[in-house]
Amino acid sequence: MLPVSPLLSDADFAAMKARFVAAGDRLTDLQLLDLADCYHEMLRQRRAIRARHPAVAPARGSCIAPEARSFSPASEQPPAE
Repeated sequence: MLPVSPLLSDADFAAMKARFVAAGDRLTDLQLLDLADCYHEMLRQRRAIRARHPAVAPARGSCIAPEARSFSPASEQPPAE
């Protein structure tokens, strides 16, 4: 089984988020977009691993739930009458 890293406390997350935002202020737009792409890829990989290996998924509620996208085909369908 793959090791699962411990979750950050709320205070640790707030501190990390503040450092991340401060670092982001010094990045160019292209650097910031590249970093965002890296984070999105990391999330896609985590979800793929969790789908294949449910035993390594963290406790319920600690994952981001899928969200509706405005550009998804489902949103392009006409409303039901």
